[in-house]
Amino acid sequence: LAQACDFSTVILAVMVKHKQMPEDGLGSFSINMFLNAVRTFDMDYKAGQVFAYVYPTEKGAEAVAKKAYMSFITENGLDFTVFPSVLRCENEVVSMMAALLRCPPEGTGNMTSGGTESVFLAMKTARDWARSVKGIDRPEVVVPDTAHSCFFKAAHLLDLNITAVPVNSSTHKADVAAMERACNANTCLLVGSAVSYPQGVLDPIKEISSLAQERGILCHVDGCIGGFVLPHFRQLGRDVGEFDFADCPGVTSMSVDLHKYAFCLKNASVVLYRSKELRQFQIYTHSSWSGYTMVNATMQSTKTGGPIAAAWATINYIGQKGYLALMKDIAAGTDLISSGISEIEGLRLVAKPDSNLIAFTSDTVPLWHLADEMRSRGWFIQPQLSFKKIPATLHISV
Repeated sequence: LAQACDFSTVILAVMVKHKQMPEDGLGSFSINMFLNAVRTFDMDYKAGQVFAYVYPTEKGAEAVAKKAYMSFITENGLDFTVFPSVLRCENEVVSMMAALLRCPPEGTGNMTSGGTESVFLAMKTARDWARSVKGIDRPEVVVPDTAHSCFFKAAHLLDLNITAVPVNSSTHKADVAAMERACNANTCLLVGSAVSYPQGVLDPIKEISSLAQERGILCHVDGCIGGFVLPHFRQLGRDVGEFDFADCPGVTSMSVDLHKYAFCLKNASVVLYRSKELRQFQIYTHSSWSGYTMVNATMQSTKTGGPIAAAWATINYIGQKGYLALMKDIAAGTDLISSGISEIEGLRLVAKPDSNLIAFTSDTVPLWHLADEMRSRGWFIQPQLSFKKIPATLHISV
């Protein structure tokens, strides 16, 4: 961009508003100039100073992923009989995640566009399962109040009642006794986080899933941000607790995002189920119209094969040894930043990180001012508002 135009040209390009289609198509130079110009106002995540939203990895893996993405960008995952290559890649990615999270052989799953869709599908599955198997007309869900907002979004869209239970005030982990008290005859699903995004702690998944088993209901583990990290931390010898299908027989579904710490391109996530029978409630079919029979395993109908192929390429390119090396660096970085924050007068960790997410607070330092000062120096750390008994914090995803 610097070679193509000076700063005034950049400003001029950004000032031009495109509110309707141009009468004559723009040339590739004008298009590229505009897109490059508007991006000059974005933060430079490649400098390693943006601790949220983007999860870059080494250039070799990124190049392989982008090539795979572009080579499959026009393939349509709507009909796998036309594009079986997309189904092949998806099935293999799902199988790899099932193995990582120790899902039983009879388990299955799908790739989705992200954690929100994965959670939505798990909630939809629970709702339809409750109606069909349990005869519950108005199914309800119980979550810790640190559960991700997407659970509430899914409940709203699916017309599910959702009860958020306060977490333990000192550990910020789910209070299982309180969750039990919140259950009733309509409860169909309990939720735990592995790990919770706000504080980076692992809920007592074993206890939550055991409660679900006792009540004969489902249990979903939100591993969207920690589900890929925790198994590798375990392999590195870190004590990560119990959270997956093998640890917890009562866990019936899990979600894990690949576009976070598997370093895949967006949008890529996986939702897994303990059995194929349970996954049936996720699928939507419709034939009562004059067109083709619609069979959707996920929310989307038409979807590009790009993220699926890119995820397959990334995971196979990095491999188990590569991921372990990356996770070793992430673990060391988490320990270093955590100890550094603890040594700064006036700052304190809200909880000891169970993975690689850090939340810290202060009784004397104005956190929003600190975040602004960091941003003015090119660093982004995420502000989090106070909530009930949980103080305002600054969040770092290492």
